[in-house]
Amino acid sequence: MPIFFVQRGGDIPREGTAKISGTLSKRGGGTGTRGALENWKSRHCRIIGSTLFYAESASASKAKGHINLTGLCMRMADGETGRLLSICLYWPEDPANGFYVQAPNKEQRDKWLHELRAAARVTEESLGSLGMCQLKQRCAVSGIVGFEDYSNDRAQLEAMLHEYVLQRPEVGCSSKEVPLSVLAARSGGASKAA
Repeated sequence: MPIFFVQRGGDIPREGTAKISGTLSKRGGGTGTRGALENWKSRHCRIIGSTLFYAESASASKAKGHINLTGLCMRMADGETGRLLSICLYWPEDPANGFYVQAPNKEQRDKWLHELRAAARVTEESLGSLGMCQLKQRCAVSGIVGFEDYSNDRAQLEAMLHEYVLQRPEVGCSSKEVPLSVLAARSGGASKAA
């Protein structure tokens, strides 16, 4: 099952100033713990606004993929990946299905965690950066609306998601690594070590 918040490709904006940029290893070959294969590739990453772009090089104008970070959580994921300095980006209502990156050192990991969390804050601006499909997906995965709901009232969906995220418990959005047993319990036993 693909991770709903990861988008393939995309143009990297030239007008936006990156909050942080640098090389991270990205886990690929499948998305999250449900992917069949696992490989790690070096990618140039940058956060512009509330979006994380990853590309093959710093000079690339096209991204290999991008993630609108609005409402996502991050956790240290060394135990999940078996690789030191790993970070997992995930939707809290589906913590076992994450997107993984690895920093080159502790200082860089801490900087990336700080900037990822800052970019993930839900604001009017970040909600406005979501496409309608992304907004609906976040609302449906959170249980705010059903997957069959065809509402196109953007203002209402934004307000509901914003209110939901404000009331969401902070469990799972901390800077501490989440033990695998907790992940397994949250996902009904579906989580396992990668």
